Amino acid sequence: PEDPSCVKSRSGYIVFIANCPVLWISRLQDTIATSTMEAEYNSLSMGMRDLLPIWHLAIEIEGRLGIDSLDTTNICRTTIHEDNQGCLKLSQLDPGRMTPRSEFYVIKYH
Repeated sequence: PEDPSCVKSRSGYIVFIANCPVLWISRLQDTIATSTMEAEYNSLSMGMRDLLPIWHLAIEIEGRLGIDSLDTTNICRTTIHEDNQGCLKLSQLDPGRMTPRSEFYVIKYH
């Protein structure tokens, strides 16, 4: 936590619904990343794992309230901000495709 010799990366993200924060997280990652891309990919994976249940809940509510499915695109529109180009490229690869260097952590987080 406040140890200056700690080498774990910190992940942080905020999930907004209707411009109101409903989930905000800032914590040390469980593993020690060997590259910036790995740390960013780990953080992206952590954020998506927290976002998906909220997204599915919104779809469930939409179904229960009988909202037209065309409105779901606006209700469940998701914007993810990521600045690491390697992480972005890796996250957009088809499942099963990876680079030789990224193979060991894509399996864990993809």
